[in-house]
This record gives sequence, structure tokens and C-alpha cells, in this order.
Amino acid sequence: MSLPASDTSTPTLPRTPSKAVSVLSKKPSNACFGGVVTIEVGAEKKPFIVHKDLLGHYSDYFRAAFNGSFKEAIEGKLSLPDEFAEVFDIFNAFIYANQLRDNDGAIGKDLSAMILVCLWLFGDRHLVPALQNAAADALMESMAELNISPGNAMTLIYDQTIDGSPLRRLMIDSQVHRAACNKDNLAKWPQEALVDLAMEFSDRTPTSRKGSKIPVSHDKCCYHVHSEGEHC
Repeated sequence: MSLPASDTSTPTLPRTPSKAVSVLSKKPSNACFGGVVTIEVGAEKKPFIVHKDLLGHYSDYFRAAFNGSFKEAIEGKLSLPDEFAEVFDIFNAFIYANQLRDNDGAIGKDLSAMILVCLWLFGDRHLVPALQNAAADALMESMAELNISPGNAMTLIYDQTIDGSPLRRLMIDSQVHRAACNKDNLAKWPQEALVDLAMEFSDRTPTSRKGSKIPVSHDKCCYHVHSEGEHC
């Protein structure tokens, strides 16, 4: 599964300052459950009816799209032809239930690693820090439990993130602190990722590399995206 390039035909909001919440302890008010908008997702234009202000509570992108003089705000409709309905469906459920869950009942770390990566990237494109953080937490738990990192996702991650991205750091750290590297897995990595991996290995002592868990000093917040003034 891979994601196409993001759609640039709809409005975006500058990344700073952010109003979207990055921690789930900041619950939406009752006012967020008023008017609704329609979002059509994918080439088949699957419609999702969502509360407009609830979207704005979690996403600066959607707040910008549905407010002001934009066409989307006037019509109350937005098209995301380059996104996957499966990913948006999980995002839609997340903003209501604060839980990553698919239609088959898989929750959090039990979702596939590729889906979790796609959720993080969706959150990055649409400025949904709380979704990114939930996806990162689930990825961390999954990789710690299975003692593997999703090598087949690395090209997608490096194609759609920038240097220093929290998702890149999470994936590199998880590989560095695994008990062993799998040659076939690493063969799927792009060159830039392999360079980052080599640099991280060069900064670690043999003792710090031993074991399959990321060090306790690297807590979850180390890989989170937070709005100004917010923290775990």
C-alpha cells in the first residue's frame, strides 16, 4: 500500500501557530457537534459526513478549508481524491472515539504497520498532530511486541517526510535497538534511510544497541508532534 502525492487544490494553513490539539486530554466542547460537512475521499468519492468544528478541533487544515471565503466553506464539501477511504475512515472514527480502529475491529498496535504509517502521513499532510501521535504510539508498541520494523514502509516514509521527521527518528531508533538487522529487510530501504541508520549506529555503543527495545530515555513524547504550549 502506498499513498499518492497529496492534493494541492485545497487550501492549507501555515503550520505555525497551530490551534489543533495534539493531546487527547483536550476534549472538544459541545459546540463542536453542530453543523456538518461532507468530505469525498478517493477516486470513487466515498462521502463522509463529519461535524465541521470537530474537524477543526483536531486539524488546522480542515479548519482552514471550511472557514472563510473558500469554495469548500461555502459549499460545505471537500474532495480528497488522492487519499484512501480506508485511512480516512479510521481518522474519522478517531476524532469521535479517540481510538485507532478499523472496520474489522483491529485496534491500535494491532493495525498493520503500513496502515499506521499511512495514518501518520495523513496527519502530517492535513495537520492532525493528535492522529500522528496516536499512530506513532501504536507503531512503537507494535514494533516492540513483534521485534520487527516495517522495512517495506521506509521508501514511503522517506518520500513523504523531511529530514528530522519524528516518524523517521522513530523508525531508525527502532532498528538500531533491535537485537539484529535483517539483510532482506534493509535491502528495501532507500539510500537516505540507510545513511541515517549508519549515522545512528555510529553514535551508539555496543551496550546501548543491545536488546530490542528503544531506551527508556526515548519516551513516547520524543516522537510526538505537539502544538505550542502542549506536551504529554
